[in-house]
Amino acid sequence: MEGDSCKPDVKTYAPLLKMCCRRKSIKLLKFLLSHMFKNNVSVDLGTYTLLVNELCMNGKLELACFYFQEAVLKGMVPMVKTFKALVEELEQKNMKEMKEKIEKLMFQARERNLA
Repeated sequence: MEGDSCKPDVKTYAPLLKMCCRRKSIKLLKFLLSHMFKNNVSVDLGTYTLLVNELCMNGKLELACFYFQEAVLKGMVPMVKTFKALVEELEQKNMKEMKEKIEKLMFQARERNLA
């Protein structure tokens, strides 16, 4: 794409990010996210949702939590469905401390949005 002067956007990266999550190719996932940043392609709420959901489904809970937190800290509050899926997985894997951290973060984000 770059060779043809075609600028990739967030929609261009989405299928690649999804594939990396499903194949648990974390190094490639991080490379693509870095590449997005270098090309001034902003990660939007849809991309964070994709990352959290796919990583959660594929057993990469710590990384899913990282991207969930990053989204919230950037002011993008994930949908309740995404939050519940993550919390349920954390509960199943007995990751109580991380579950509580995510719940607190979501509660604070909702409070900010209501203010």
